[in-house]
Amino acid sequence: MISDSDSDSESDKVNSAINEELVELTSEISLKQKLIEELETSQKRLQTMKHQYETKLMALEQRIVSTQEERDKVFKIRNTKRANFCIKTFFQVLKNMVNSKAGLGGQPDSINKIKQEYQDRLEKLQSEVKKLKTAQKEHAKLLKNQSQYQRQMEKLKSEVLEMKRSKVLIFLKNRSNLILSLSSKNHS
Repeated sequence: MISDSDSDSESDKVNSAINEELVELTSEISLKQKLIEELETSQKRLQTMKHQYETKLMALEQRIVSTQEERDKVFKIRNTKRANFCIKTFFQVLKNMVNSKAGLGGQPDSINKIKQEYQDRLEKLQSEVKKLKTAQKEHAKLLKNQSQYQRQMEKLKSEVLEMKRSKVLIFLKNRSNLILSLSSKNHS
């Protein structure tokens, strides 16, 4: 027959093992919850960056369109003035050439200067867009990894949930053993 001290010793060993299991599960749950929080923070940061890239890219593209429209408008006005100038009578043209220091020769330089100014502005904006698109491609690669992070996070959440269930079961088992132990002592 098993003595009370032997059964107490065995019960203590079982309870100790169960408590160790509970401590280990609690530690693992805590660690995995921290990993989940880090992954969620990383995802939020990636979404913020994506939004910033998209906003900046749209603004730059709008600036390019605006600059192109402005350039076209300037050339249209310039060409209209030139057409009106050509319509003038030959005598008025000659008079203007004599009175003007630059003469007609100044117009092509002026047009070329305007053209070059707009070309430089457009090239600068297009360079900015190119840099931004390169950065956006890099960001897109990070977003592809986001689905992997999402799967990893779901797996961790599932594991944490399962660990919590196990912890509850172990706790209930421990409690049941304690009740049985107390019950057996009362019947003795």
